[in-house]
Formats: sequence, structure tokens, C-alpha cells
Amino acid sequence: MKIKLKASAEKDLLEIYSWYESQRLGLGKSFLIAFEAKLNLIARNPFLFQKFYKNVYRVFLDRFPYQIFYSSQDNLLTVLGVFHFKRSEAYWKQRVK
Repeated sequence: MKIKLKASAEKDLLEIYSWYESQRLGLGKSFLIAFEAKLNLIARNPFLFQKFYKNVYRVFLDRFPYQIFYSSQDNLLTVLGVFHFKRSEAYWKQRVK
């Protein structure tokens, strides 16, 4: 399955990575490793996780309080955003429409 990150999702990842690196050297890299591991799992079975809104699914990262929001269609997995789990539902829905 081909994986595409929306520009907003790439921005999310960069901001999260930078914040974790500022907290402790190497923690940002650990975050990215956890993200990639979950992304690989999603790519193998995109419909395994919770359907959140319309055709948007979400999955929680291991070790970190973040969720990946994505859609899957025609062998293309699109990452729509990566959000802290305490973000409001209205914010998620606005970003993933």
C-alpha cells in the first residue's frame, strides 16, 4: 500500500518531534520510530482500527499520547494528521474533513 502524508500531517510530525527533542535528546527520534511502526501496521490492515468520522480512521501510538488520523482508498493510505489525544473532537473533525 502506498502511503501519503498530507502537508499538515508532516507539519504535525515536525512540531511533535521538535518538542520531544527539546525535552530530551533522542526522544523525538523515539517518537518517530513509534509513529513509523504504527504506520506500517496500518498499511498492512488499514481497517483494523477505529472508524472515527465518515471514512476517517484513528489509531493511538504506543508510548506517546498521540493519535494518527488517516483514510484509505484504492491502495492509498493518506495520513491526515497526528494529534495529541487531549485535542478537542471539533479540532480533529475540522482538520480531517
